[in-house]
Formats: sequence, C-alpha cells, structure tokens
Amino acid sequence: MRNLADGLGRVGHEVYYLGWQSFGQPMGPPVYFHNRKLHFESLPNTGGKQFGQLALPYWIAKKEPDVLLTLGDFWMLSWMWKSDIIVPWVYWYPIDGVPITDDIKRMLKRIDIPVCFSKFGYNLCTEAGIRCYYIPHGVNTKIFRPLPEEEKRRTKIEYGIPPDKKVIIRVDRNQRRKKIPQTLLAFKIFHEWYPDVVLYLHMDKRDPEGWDLEFIAKRLGLKVGKDVFFPPPHKMRDFMLGVSEEELNRVYNMGWIHDRLTGGEGFSITTLESLAAGIPCVGTNYTTLEELIGDCGLLVKVQFWEIAGAGVDRAWADPEDAAAKYKELYENPDLYEKFSKRAVEKARKEYDWDRVVIPAFDELLRKWIPEYRK
Repeated sequence: MRNLADGLGRVGHEVYYLGWQSFGQPMGPPVYFHNRKLHFESLPNTGGKQFGQLALPYWIAKKEPDVLLTLGDFWMLSWMWKSDIIVPWVYWYPIDGVPITDDIKRMLKRIDIPVCFSKFGYNLCTEAGIRCYYIPHGVNTKIFRPLPEEEKRRTKIEYGIPPDKKVIIRVDRNQRRKKIPQTLLAFKIFHEWYPDVVLYLHMDKRDPEGWDLEFIAKRLGLKVGKDVFFPPPHKMRDFMLGVSEEELNRVYNMGWIHDRLTGGEGFSITTLESLAAGIPCVGTNYTTLEELIGDCGLLVKVQFWEIAGAGVDRAWADPEDAAAKYKELYENPDLYEKFSKRAVEKARKEYDWDRVVIPAFDELLRKWIPEYRK
C-alpha cells in the first residue's frame, strides 16, 4: 500500500496514509522510507487497536476524504463490516484459496468498489456473481532488477555462501501457509543429484508461526552452513522489519532460482520481485502462481490437499516433482535464460507501479468518484 499511496500522491491526489499495524507518531510531511521521499502524509494509528478500529473513524471525521482505499486480508478488516463507513470505499484485496467463503462473499457485496489484485481472485469472484475490478499488485522495477555477476558474487560472500555455488533461494515468512518443509524436502532430493547447489532461506528459522527449520534440515541430513543457509545476524537484525528494498534485490540476485512451494497465495509479492530481478521461479500450481510464473518458470503438481482453518484448500507441493523441475532448469541453460529474460519483461510490462498500477488506479478513482457523488 505504501507504493500505491506514494504513486497516487505523485500524480496529484492528496493522500493520507494510516498504517494498520503502526502505533507510532505521524511521520512528516515529508515522509521518508529507506531514504526515499514519499508523497503522502502518514497518520498515527492511535487508540491501541491494531487494525484501526479507533483511529480510522477519527481520521475520516477529521480529514473528510473523498474516498477510502484499503488493503488487507479479510480478517484484518472484519470489524469494518459492522461499522458505519459513509465514505465511498475501494477495497484492494487478495483471494488466497478455493473456495471463496460465504463470509467473504457477503463482505465483498458490501464494498462500493472491490478491486482484486490477482486474475485468479478476480475470476473466482466474477464466477460467484460478485461485481469487481482487477488491478494487479505492483513492483518497482527501478529497484528490483538484474545486477552484474560481480555484485552477485559479493552478495554471496557477505551472506556466508561460497561464491561458486548455485543458490536456490526462498524469500518468505516462516509460517504455516507457506509450507517451508516442502522446500527442504525437495532440496534434499535435488542436492543428492547436484551437490554444487545450496539452499538459502531468507526468513526466521524459528518463527513461532512456523517450523524449527534448522531442526528439520538436521533431520533430513542437511548441514546448516554448508548445504542450507539462513540470514546472518548482521544482515537481518529484525525479521518483522526485514531489510531495505535495495538489499532485498541483492538477495534475489544471488539466487539461481526462487523456490515458491507455497500452500496458497493472495498474490505473492516476493515472486514478482524475484521475477523483476531475472530469477526464474519453481512454484506450486495453485492460486496466483500460475499467472505469475506460468510462462517464465515451472509449476509443481500438488501432492495432497488440506482444509485450512478458514475453510479453504491449502496445497502441499510434491517434493519429487519440484526436484525434477529444478533438474530441468539445471540441465537446460537455454530454457533458464529464456525464462530469466521473460521474467524481467513481464514484470516491467505487466506489473510496474508507474507503468501499470498507478495509472490504472488513477483512472479508476478519477472516473468513479464523480459518478458516486451524482
């Protein structure tokens, strides 16, 4: 949402930004993020409620906006369905599993302008009779881009990885929906064929929402610091804050392929960022990954399904099929290069913030707000 708010500010909209999970004081104006000036006024999420239950009604009354634009999972905004929001409401939302639940259907029918940021979600919603728009999530292709080989070698050294090794990377949060153990299982199979490849997991190896990944690696006979690598402390001091976008682009660039064996995604921003960096992906054939990597990576079949707590399907990717897909890219450098070039082109032409996403939202808002006032 930060990039969208900044872009709308740059094209002439007056933007006030309320971070759902922020409890701090307002920043600016001007607002800076990693030394980059942003074109909006940041408002504090006051009142001690995480997702704006107290702050949002206050700021709506104080600022009197022409439109309310929200982004977040449905459970984050569940309190809003019972509130009296009288401002025209645009909700930019994810759908991360099948089927669409009855609660979500009811919620979306209350929104003035629902905007889904995946084709997968848009198609499911329209099939369910929900009127909605499609505007994709975006990527800053000035930041996320291919880097020179020497920079890639330097990054590997900084992260404690031998510079002559090919690196399968995975950039994600270690949480249940992400199914990180499938990546370790697939890598174990592949590593027995090609020991010159290592795995780097850019995440907390003991996140309370996920698994003890170091222990799982040990169970599988993989050695941490030799076969499997995690962020060194000097590179990742706070897993919730992460690293700068420029540093994250360096992480993607040291990768050979980006593993995306997820259980389901509402979009998968890290997939898009790695594509912009020219890194082909291997991912689960479910939810949004088909539209993102279907023509610039390889899709992995689902081994089995589970019904998650919300009632939607979660996929467990087949580790043997994933290892076979790694092998296909390893043994076909021409195919790899084709995917790499296509990935960069796709990110720039279909998902760039300035070329695609900001103009689409600008057009939607300028056209729709006057219509709503009639």
